[in-house]
Amino acid sequence: MGNFFAVVLVMLTLSDKGADLIYFTEDLPMAKTEQITTKTKIAGYEKEVAQLEQLKDFLHNAGKYADCGVHIPKGVLLYGYPGVGKTVMAKSIADENINIIELRAADCTRDNSEEFIQEAFAQAKKMKPCLLLIDEFDKIAGLRDEYYIAMNDKAMKILLQELDSLKDENGVLVVATCNDIRRLGPALVRSGRFDRIFEIGLPSLDDRKKILSLYFDRIRMPKNLDVDYVARVTSGYSGAQLECLVNESGILAIERKQSDIDFDCFQTAMNRLAFHGVEGEIKDSEKHLVAVHEAGHAIVALYLKPDKVSTATIIPQGQSKGHTRMIYDDEICCSENNDGIDDVAIALGGRVAEIIEFGEASCGCSNDMRQAIMSLDFMITEGGKFGYEYLLDYSRRGVISDSQGEKVVAKRVEILNETHEKVKNIISEHKGVFDKIVEALETKHLLSREELLKMVA
Repeated sequence: MGNFFAVVLVMLTLSDKGADLIYFTEDLPMAKTEQITTKTKIAGYEKEVAQLEQLKDFLHNAGKYADCGVHIPKGVLLYGYPGVGKTVMAKSIADENINIIELRAADCTRDNSEEFIQEAFAQAKKMKPCLLLIDEFDKIAGLRDEYYIAMNDKAMKILLQELDSLKDENGVLVVATCNDIRRLGPALVRSGRFDRIFEIGLPSLDDRKKILSLYFDRIRMPKNLDVDYVARVTSGYSGAQLECLVNESGILAIERKQSDIDFDCFQTAMNRLAFHGVEGEIKDSEKHLVAVHEAGHAIVALYLKPDKVSTATIIPQGQSKGHTRMIYDDEICCSENNDGIDDVAIALGGRVAEIIEFGEASCGCSNDMRQAIMSLDFMITEGGKFGYEYLLDYSRRGVISDSQGEKVVAKRVEILNETHEKVKNIISEHKGVFDKIVEALETKHLLSREELLKMVA
């Protein structure tokens, strides 16, 4: 027997007074009960929430479907990036008349996991209408560590048997969440086990506005920043990351003894999250080099994508000596225009600026080159931007032949050389503006979007 306080199964029973949270341990069922009086509010994701709302009707009114000979879905799978709110959305299906039992990944990877799985399903059948939540399902079904594989396979066998046992059981709905659906085999997610599969993607621009507003409203201090603009510069962030950014912004405002949260607080919070480190101080010996490098990125961006420029800084953060932040659209695709090539040009801006200013490029350009090559190779081999002859042969599982590889490399070098000249011309033709950006970065260390745009006005 394990530790007396080991929590392995969580049950939520909602009532008009709140929700009872019941913990199960190995030694003592129903060891502890607490009251949950609030439900998590979901901001954004209206379409996804609407789809999940329908599931409530399956649990509340199972009879009307059965009377018509219609089978109610017994399993629902929510998958997507970590932090997008899959678990919160799953729990939102419950209301004051729907019970929740939560089965965690850890419950299914222990010595007596089969017993806990069977107990969870048995309790769900007794507490109808009931939602049985299996969180991090891919950790259960996709676990392949040699130490656990035999035990995990036994647990999976029991889990699949229990899922199949719900075929004629109205009033019980299994909702599983996972980060990587590719780890789940077809037998696990087939119809009859999981009839509804929803991808919960990263929040859209409109979703981010609502999520940011929700979290900013929870902080009891004035906000001196444009939430719409903040939503634009956080493309690709999950809801959990946005919550972290808002909270970190509030902490920074308090640390700085400010009366409000301004964009500088938010910008610093973004840098901390992106570069995993606190702000440092640029060394005098590196200041001019880093300023030239970032000015190269900035000036190319200002003339090719002025609406996408956010900030430029030479403030060190983690492993980064400085960076130029861009505002990217939620969906980036290869189009007929030069959008993708312009991104490559911006990535090359720092290296080309160093060559113009110092006659050679520093090793600090390696990450920019890696980014440029990755973007370019995608356009060449998968986007079809430069013709079908460069596309990967997917009948060979994406393996590229030697001859095709030589063609791709030759095309890559050709485009990089052309783009290098394009960037060189932009910096040379606007050398006065470039020098202003370098000087401003050396003086202020951080330039806002407005300050950068003013220099090219």
